[in-house]
Amino acid sequence: MKNWKIIRTIPEWDYSSIDERCLTHDGDIVDLGCLDWDWSNFFIGKKRVIGADPYENEKEGTELFKGIVWNFDGKMKIQNNGVGTTIFTEGEDEFDVITWKMFCDNFNVKKISVLKLNIEGAEYDLLRSFTDEDFENIDQIVVSFHHRINPEWNKDTDECIELLKRKNYTIEKINHIWDWFLAVKNI
Repeated sequence: MKNWKIIRTIPEWDYSSIDERCLTHDGDIVDLGCLDWDWSNFFIGKKRVIGADPYENEKEGTELFKGIVWNFDGKMKIQNNGVGTTIFTEGEDEFDVITWKMFCDNFNVKKISVLKLNIEGAEYDLLRSFTDEDFENIDQIVVSFHHRINPEWNKDTDECIELLKRKNYTIEKINHIWDWFLAVKNI
């Protein structure tokens, strides 16, 4: 992995691999899809941790948007399918949906050390909605691409990997089972 100094937020899980410079970077940790806070628990008490998940609860040392961050502002009904809950399964549970800009404004997020995305297929539209300034303000992105649950998304995965490369990130696959990638800003 290039010259990265890899640490894991969950020691036994490779999908939680990040470059250790996040510990000295002056940005926040943003965890979209923060189920059980397992991935970002490592940072609680070390850095500001902000999450978004419609079915999660705030934990001491975190801030939470109990809804969906995507590419529009409004409402959405989804079905709670546990770990695999996705915005693409309509259900009875209604939640607020806000854009990335609105999320950052609401939580006064200026710089991000690590953005973690595990949002069951919504990562494609969300990444495409980011502005150049958004990418400038994010040092590392850890993302689970979900083409394994919908093969039609293979093209989207490839396009988003190319987008990250164009935005000055080096990207490596860090987990082959769940298709997690780490993108680290070239400095």
